[in-house]
Amino acid sequence: MLAFLLNAIFRPYSLAFLQGVGWLLISAIILSMPATVRHKYSLNSVWPAFTIVGINNLMMVFSSSPFQTAGNLPIHTCLLLIAGLLLAEFHRNTAFTASHLRTTFGVFIIITAAFLIALPSSFLHPASHLIFGLGTIGIGITLHRLAPGVPGLKRAPGCVLPSFFFLGLSTFLAYVDKLPLQTPLPTSSPAILAGILLGIVCSYVVALCLHIHFNRPATDALASSPPLVGRWIIAIILFLSVAGIIAAAHLETRAKTVLETEARNRAEVLTSAVADRLREDERLTELLTIHPAVLDALSGKGTAACHELLARFAAVIPSSTCMISDASGTVISSSNIGEPTSFVGHSYAFPPYIGSALSGTLDRYFALGVTSGVRGHYTSKPISAPDGTLRGVAVIKRNIEFLDDIFRRHAMAFLLSPDGIIFFGSHPEWHLKPIFPLPPRRLEELVESKQFGIISSNTLFLSAFSI
Repeated sequence: MLAFLLNAIFRPYSLAFLQGVGWLLISAIILSMPATVRHKYSLNSVWPAFTIVGINNLMMVFSSSPFQTAGNLPIHTCLLLIAGLLLAEFHRNTAFTASHLRTTFGVFIIITAAFLIALPSSFLHPASHLIFGLGTIGIGITLHRLAPGVPGLKRAPGCVLPSFFFLGLSTFLAYVDKLPLQTPLPTSSPAILAGILLGIVCSYVVALCLHIHFNRPATDALASSPPLVGRWIIAIILFLSVAGIIAAAHLETRAKTVLETEARNRAEVLTSAVADRLREDERLTELLTIHPAVLDALSGKGTAACHELLARFAAVIPSSTCMISDASGTVISSSNIGEPTSFVGHSYAFPPYIGSALSGTLDRYFALGVTSGVRGHYTSKPISAPDGTLRGVAVIKRNIEFLDDIFRRHAMAFLLSPDGIIFFGSHPEWHLKPIFPLPPRRLEELVESKQFGIISSNTLFLSAFSI
């Protein structure tokens, strides 16, 4: 149970959600202050910045595209940069009293914003984190300096500097060891996760600090109504956020279990249907091994009757080709005799479906035809003399399309080789493509075996996983 709770909370999505709620909570506490206090201390540009960052976090969590991927980063970067500029406006109003200094700093902000926008996105994203983080740290310094002027406060509280410092630090923690700022780290990076976790803790500490030392004394001194956001509200919001994350993780686990069970049942049904089709070929191959026309052809009594027999078999078996080879693997009769792709006269001792049968065992083999270039399933069975001597091999090749109607019933299904090559699937573009990257040496061996012909260099998934 404990492992489930920790896994649910310490996911990147869950941590980002808690962090987003923390930013919004700080905004709510600032908004609950009297308008006169917010105006006097220029907090009217702080709460919109924190609101934007909170919404930004929640947008990344609930976005349909993967967390912090290229599709999300432009919006994420833009919102974070806007929030940083709002914090710069706060510092412009609180750090300078002379109008000409405020104007100069305002021009500097505009020039800096124009410069940042001109930067490549690989620089702009981490730079926006850095600017917002420094702006957040500066809020702590400013509030520490202005605290004696807040109604009800005689000195700056001890929580204001460290809480804002670490809150600001958390926003660019992942980039401090990557200077010059070039590329964002992956979401799974310990630095990013540590930054998010630090941000969560500090956001709730900042919320408490603002409520206890800046919100409540100010409203008490002004004889106003009680603050809208109190410690119990903060605790309730935190509790509901964690409870929501745990509930979502529980529902996700249940949904995965249901999907896995359904997928496993569908796979079993598909496997059974394919196996039934293949067993038909086994029975028909068995009939060929004992038919007199086949035995006479292997005895040197002529192949005309065998040609006719194989043609009748191929006419009955959809999308099939039948052939008989002698004990050396050379085809002496086939149903496609007279066609440009006739197998007669070709030696097929090297393909496993004949090689295994020559060793005396039944074999089933999926491969690309060496002569025809058509994907198919080969069923081969040895033909033995009454004394047990191997006389030849009977082979039925089915064009793989005979499984099309079975796979078409499934939205995502494929027939895999042990190495993960998609031999057939519900989507034609998947055919002869590895499901995940193969070791170069193994890929060379498969190409040399000619089982799948030229194997696509593209893979269906970027990394290997358990099937």
